Amino acid sequence: MKIIVTGDLFSGGDIVTGRHMPEIKSDAFNSADLRITNLENPLSDSDVFASKSVLYAPLESSLTLLKNLRIDYCSLANNHIHDKGLKGIEETILGLSSVNIKCFGAGVNISEAKKPIQLEENLFMLAYCQFNSPTLNHIQLANDDTPGVNPLVLSNIFRDLDCLPEGAKVILLLHWGREHVWLTDYSNILLAKKLLDHPKVKTIIGSHPHRIQPVLKYKGKTCFFCLGNFLFPNFFIEPPKRITYSVKSDCLVTTRYHSVSRLTYKKWKIVNRISMGVRYCTRTDNLEPVYFYQNNNFPNVIEVGGIFKFCITLWLSFLRLFFLLPPKVYNIFQVFQVKLFNLQWFIGIAFFKIRQDGLKKVIKKIFNLLTARFK
Repeated sequence: MKIIVTGDLFSGGDIVTGRHMPEIKSDAFNSADLRITNLENPLSDSDVFASKSVLYAPLESSLTLLKNLRIDYCSLANNHIHDKGLKGIEETILGLSSVNIKCFGAGVNISEAKKPIQLEENLFMLAYCQFNSPTLNHIQLANDDTPGVNPLVLSNIFRDLDCLPEGAKVILLLHWGREHVWLTDYSNILLAKKLLDHPKVKTIIGSHPHRIQPVLKYKGKTCFFCLGNFLFPNFFIEPPKRITYSVKSDCLVTTRYHSVSRLTYKKWKIVNRISMGVRYCTRTDNLEPVYFYQNNNFPNVIEVGGIFKFCITLWLSFLRLFFLLPPKVYNIFQVFQVKLFNLQWFIGIAFFKIRQDGLKKVIKKIFNLLTARFK
């Protein structure tokens, strides 16, 4: 059996507003027997919104998209699945079930959220979401009587693995790490090694940072720290900071998700439109990466090869060299990239706000914030 696991999939944005059904030009994806993805949004038409950066998509159009793409399984263990509240989680699960798409990693209670999916007789998948990291701190965790995600706790994972039959092999899907950085926190490297040491863990496949990250090879096993955005269309943001399905042709464009004062169009940078897939053949036990690129203006995805693939693999090979550094040295580079990203993020947003609101208004806002802070 041939399996393909992709990075993040968002079923809204331009797919809805542009009425453009995406096309996936990839033999690895289209010829797979099973297609598995991380569904990064709830499917809901309700008026409930979480008080955070919200992603969501209408139920019917999302189900049509997922059916057309022939998605078989959706991991819901991520930080956006509760963006339409607890009801949104339930709507998503019921909607997927209605079109025979199986989901895992979240549920109406913790018992459902932690259930593994069985791909073959001795091959299973489990999904977990980190909830105590700097960029994963607004997470709805499932408990005995509340919908939510399956929490990423090492002892819980070991307990779940022990419940599986002897000889079972498990693919772990982990939603973890920091957004928009190349190198994961060293704590995640240590966590990955502890999990790969377990005899039942076949591989680890990660998501959340919105860009591909280097692959860790450890004791003959592999951890893919992040696959990036597989299919993540551009979308509109309405004030103060919420995705909307209003459309305007002459609004400003941003490449970040932040508060705005007027309707704004959010587009992805090129690093966020390159993704990795993991192709696994159960007959040969062969596990290998596949690379994809999403078009800048339309949510179409192609499998890349040639010089493009060579450049991606060369960059990832360079990043893998950081794993050879002593922990203290690695942490210096990792912290530096986080600080550099934060600076670039702040400057980019500041220049956008000056374009949207004018320099005088931005200065006044900064002055009011500083005044309020030091009162």
